Amino acid sequence: MRGSLRALDFLQIIEAQLSERLKACGLGLAISAYHPVSPRYQFNPPLNAWEKAFREEHAAFRHADLVMQTCGPDINISVPEMSDARVVHAVEKLTFFAPYLVALSLNGPLENGQLWGGLSRRTALRSCHRPACKGFLTNSAVYPHDFIYPARNEGEHGRIEFKAFDAVPDPALMGAFCAWILGLVLDDTISFNYSVQPDARFNAIAREPFADLTVSTVVETLLIAARRALEQHGLLNEAARLQLLSERLANRMTPADEMITRFLVSGELMHFGGLWPEQDA
Repeated sequence: MRGSLRALDFLQIIEAQLSERLKACGLGLAISAYHPVSPRYQFNPPLNAWEKAFREEHAAFRHADLVMQTCGPDINISVPEMSDARVVHAVEKLTFFAPYLVALSLNGPLENGQLWGGLSRRTALRSCHRPACKGFLTNSAVYPHDFIYPARNEGEHGRIEFKAFDAVPDPALMGAFCAWILGLVLDDTISFNYSVQPDARFNAIAREPFADLTVSTVVETLLIAARRALEQHGLLNEAARLQLLSERLANRMTPADEMITRFLVSGELMHFGGLWPEQDA
């Protein structure tokens, strides 16, 4: 699909620009889904009374400091011909299956400079406080869901934003995740009884994603459905991207496994460099 290819192309351009700016300051790029050293984000200067009251009044900002500790891509999908009801249904689907979707992206095994004991401290932490997916509609008040937000303008109407993947240091893997979300948005075959998954489900998968055999089964089902939907819409290149995820599922491989190996061998706390190796600082 040209849209996602353009998105990756623009991301590469932005990364190159950022790398040049950082070099001028004696800094470089690095990728980590969870801050591997700092135990908590420190506001400097501390929050004033108005800011504290605002955070208490607006739940969406109450744990906004998590954004400064955890990193992951916001994948945005818009399908012009999709009805409002289908947008809501797609967001419900992505929210319901979010713990399974993130299993192949887990990449936060370090905390306070040591192994955390699982594969993603980020996923275990943010699932309690931050939405996995959002939808934006001009008539959002019609749909009494916490994850449906008012579109700020007509152009934003119908935007679907998936936020639960961990940051990964591989553009091919990033492209595969984008294709997966697009395929599931287009899919109309998967049935489910909507609910927000309990924090315990996220926590279990964040620690040992494939200890429960149903996780692999659900992930495989989601990959098959997404591939079928992409192929039915003529998005053959996007469908081909999912092969990478199928291979990683077969090998039970996550970015965290690779991060743990690097840490044990060299003490490396994160991936140094950007998504594209030729732009590593």
